[in-house]
Amino acid sequence: MINISVKQLRYFLAVAKQKNFQKAADECAISQPALSMKIKELEGTLGQLIERGSKKFYLTQTGQALVNKAENIIQSFDDLKHLANKGDGINQLSIGAIPTVAPYLLPKIIKTISKQYKDIIIEPKEAITDKLVSYLITGKIDLAILALPTYEPLLTEVPLFEEEFLLIRHINDANKPVPNNKELTNMKLLLLEEGHCLRSQTLSFCKVTSVPKNIMEGTALTTLVQMVSSGIGVTLIPEIAVPFETRSAKVSISKFQQQKPKRTIGLVWRKSNPLLRQFNEIAILLKNLNQIK
Repeated sequence: MINISVKQLRYFLAVAKQKNFQKAADECAISQPALSMKIKELEGTLGQLIERGSKKFYLTQTGQALVNKAENIIQSFDDLKHLANKGDGINQLSIGAIPTVAPYLLPKIIKTISKQYKDIIIEPKEAITDKLVSYLITGKIDLAILALPTYEPLLTEVPLFEEEFLLIRHINDANKPVPNNKELTNMKLLLLEEGHCLRSQTLSFCKVTSVPKNIMEGTALTTLVQMVSSGIGVTLIPEIAVPFETRSAKVSISKFQQQKPKRTIGLVWRKSNPLLRQFNEIAILLKNLNQIK
């Protein structure tokens, strides 16, 4: 009879990820000898998983095959535990949102969900898209609000709304013609730093494959808009951010006339999550929000 525990699989995945027994033991909060013994027990059941050398670390063919299977088993186990803890309702929910959405929509979304599900505890998290997708897949968060598509087959995506990007220029440029996407590349364009999806969407709109030399970077939309207000350059920001970011800035706001840069914001969750019915209800709830933007 094969006797494998979820704990053994967690230990094995930690070793496979860290490629170091001591670091894996620290991550799992157990001693290194205890971790090694658990891996030995697992190998006693499945065969050799790790080739150990004095300086090198290799997974055997069996070990490589076990990585994906162990991840799926652990995720299914966590989903069942998640369902058992929550029952038919939702008493706790973790929601992530990208930085170009979180400050403007997350408070309204949390308030709306809280009205529908009484006594719910909502844990918000702000992070860039790649991190949110990783958090969803590993079960660290339940839902994410981000720009679609994610191109991740393990996730369900439900569009909530579409919005344009608007051009932000200094107030003195208000009466100038709105540049097209090619003309933008000749301007001092302000972008969010690497990792933000708005950055790649803006570059895609400008149809550039490499970052032009005259582009400047910022860490937040507030920074970009205030730099424009100081006469440093121009930037693009999503519609939902405009009322918040431009109210005290000396800037002009323009819509693109022909090719209009857009994005679709959606609600995303892991397909294997046992709360699919509730998540679909939340998606409908958020779609029907009056003036969500």
